[in-house]
Amino acid sequence: MSICCPSRSATLTGTYAHTNGVYRNASVNGGWNAFKHNEPYTLPAHLFKSGYRTTMIGKYLNGYGDDKNAQPLYGWTDADVFTTFSFIKDTIIIYCRGIMATL
Repeated sequence: MSICCPSRSATLTGTYAHTNGVYRNASVNGGWNAFKHNEPYTLPAHLFKSGYRTTMIGKYLNGYGDDKNAQPLYGWTDADVFTTFSFIKDTIIIYCRGIMATL
């Protein structure tokens, strides 16, 4: 079964969890904290370095944006990502923050 953060990390880096270090969705070896050292090696980073514009819209990795001083996403020209979300009754409330990457 596919797990969210390890799957996203594999897609972004082209490597499996034993190489990129993301084994879980959160906590130790999981989520944003386990992934962030991989950012310079992701597909968007390589595309950006080659002159392409890259855009991330939606969910990135669990834990990204939990810190109010979160750094812009590396390699993304533009990004508008979910930073937090919560459930109230049957409604999902998503808080987004527009982020412009500066490299």
